Amino acid sequence: MKTYQKITLTLTFIVLQGLLFAQTGLPSATKVFNDIKANSYVYESLKTDYKIASPKACTFEMKMKIGGGDIITSEWFTYKSQEGERLNYFWPDDRAYTIFTVTTPPSTEGVTYVLPLVVEYSRIKNGVLQNDWSYYWWRFDNPYSSTGGKEDPLFYELLIAKLSEIEGELVSYRRETPPAIVNFTTIQKIEKSSEQDKRETYSNGDNVTRTYAIYGEASKFSDSDESEVELNMNDCISYLQVQFSRPKENGKTGDWELYSIYNGFPSGIKQSTPTNDKTLYKTVGSHGFKAIFQKEKQPKAMPYFSENYQKKYAAELTSIMMDFYNKKEGAAEKLKSYIVPGGDDIFKSFQDFFQELDAKLVSVVPNTINSPEHEGFLARLYVDVNEVEKGYLQLSTKLERKEHSSEKGLLKAYKDAGMSKEVLNRFGGSYGKSENLQFKLVLIDDQIKIASKLEWSETIPF
Repeated sequence: MKTYQKITLTLTFIVLQGLLFAQTGLPSATKVFNDIKANSYVYESLKTDYKIASPKACTFEMKMKIGGGDIITSEWFTYKSQEGERLNYFWPDDRAYTIFTVTTPPSTEGVTYVLPLVVEYSRIKNGVLQNDWSYYWWRFDNPYSSTGGKEDPLFYELLIAKLSEIEGELVSYRRETPPAIVNFTTIQKIEKSSEQDKRETYSNGDNVTRTYAIYGEASKFSDSDESEVELNMNDCISYLQVQFSRPKENGKTGDWELYSIYNGFPSGIKQSTPTNDKTLYKTVGSHGFKAIFQKEKQPKAMPYFSENYQKKYAAELTSIMMDFYNKKEGAAEKLKSYIVPGGDDIFKSFQDFFQELDAKLVSVVPNTINSPEHEGFLARLYVDVNEVEKGYLQLSTKLERKEHSSEKGLLKAYKDAGMSKEVLNRFGGSYGKSENLQFKLVLIDDQIKIASKLEWSETIPF
């Protein structure tokens, strides 16, 4: 136990001795504070870099922020510089720094800064660790805070102009839309958030990083194709972080430009109120910023390349084909809506086909050999997001006409309809053929349309 205590005391002594050695020879923080206040280059930087018309009106204080933001009286701290690590990793700390606080009056651009003024001393000279410290440099670090500013309207204008360039893309993985706004269905307003601006001033330029709050409504989807809404939300708030930049050259300051919109931070919607609405709406991601910003929500079609769209399309067209075959009211207009505008000849090919079936007493029956059970037509849609024209619509069906001896009255019906003796004698009037009809497709207003005629592969004998 005594040995352990002796070792502990020895280690404590060595650490304390190292800390005392590290700070030996440093001037008092008060002396450095007075020296830096007399440094003309500090005032020149305030005037040139921060646009402070009267730098002498600034307030200098022996205060500094540490860690979690606590304010303490300025004092020395030491660390090992990269130069020290390169020369000898096992050397003690070779760099010391203290920080003072400078509060400015409003700049010519209307910005009031609270700036950390950093002064550093070093113990390395000509690559050798010295016992004594000497002045190394001073600098203004990123502002503790900056308030006001005449740039606000300009920054807002630059942001809206940049966002307005987002044109939208139905295919989600092709987008370059910031995640913070991609799923908004309407954006009611955008305003500067309460988050403190980050201002950086360099000899060759200035940067301002600002966070904007986005207010509106948005959707959350159940699938990556955005064909099914899981949730529509009101009272949404999201945040968009933007960096503005301007150059400085030969004493002249250039114009502000929007340099970057940070896609990764902060992402997603931070606040929202869920609703029971499951309608698909246009979003910034799918239809662009200008279609959404300060506009009413607009319903949109289910994406044509999604599995849900293709299943729905096929099921609806299957039903329409049966209704058209059965001469149900309204079926013709529904079928026309699936055909390209101006495709009268395509619609006529469907009409002619069914008229021929009527005239030749042929029935449509389920083709269950290669298809699941259905009433007589089965539509399937095959579309790739990248090549709609190479996709196709397949319509499976089977035509059937019974042999006249299979049912009383058929022979008379066939003769009355004008069936030839050849067909009556050779086939007994019967006919049967299964076929998978295929149609070319085009995409019009995000909807798949039929772009080719119905063509049966042979003439139906009669």
